[in-house]
Amino acid sequence: MKGVLSFIILLLVAIVILVNLQKKNRVDQILIEPNLVEDVTKEEYETVVLEIANLLSMNNQGLEEKLLYCINDYSGYFVRYQDELALRGIENPDKISFKLVLWLGMIDGLQQLDLVSSHDWKDNLDGFLAGILFTSKKQNSPLSVIVKPSGSEEIFAPEAFALIVNQLPTLYHLVNLDSDGDEYNLIVVEETVLVKLQKLAKQINVKIVDLK
Repeated sequence: MKGVLSFIILLLVAIVILVNLQKKNRVDQILIEPNLVEDVTKEEYETVVLEIANLLSMNNQGLEEKLLYCINDYSGYFVRYQDELALRGIENPDKISFKLVLWLGMIDGLQQLDLVSSHDWKDNLDGFLAGILFTSKKQNSPLSVIVKPSGSEEIFAPEAFALIVNQLPTLYHLVNLDSDGDEYNLIVVEETVLVKLQKLAKQINVKIVDLK
């Protein structure tokens, strides 16, 4: 009887371990290639990301050099930018795709240049506005002051975005650079720029979302 009981316990333990391993594998699969198509070659992906980065950064040489570092020395990039990557929970280059690392590197680089404002999904209208107004100064955009309604600290996305969009100058758009995470990476761009961005994004299946 004891032998049967021990066997049942061992069997249950084995089942729990197997279930946990399956869950881990699913998480790893999500990290390895979230939302990125496989039929785009590495070279094509690199070229388009560089085009998007140059378009958004007004051809900032520092950002381009950072992305070229990732392209030309992937393992060295993980060493040089380990603190930045760690903030996103990225430590092992084998557990995440090169494509996603390059895309996130661009977003983080734009944020460091004060061209993109990154926000937790739980941020409110006050937080979104503070970031957008600050980065707009760097972009020399006509965005200056947006009137906040009373109780703005209790207004969250997507209602907050609708209020901002309604007060943007004509032919300007509020855009989110999707990182497949629980954050918003916001930038205000002209309509002509948005058209170019969305065309490029479609080529490599990344999300550049017009927050209409």
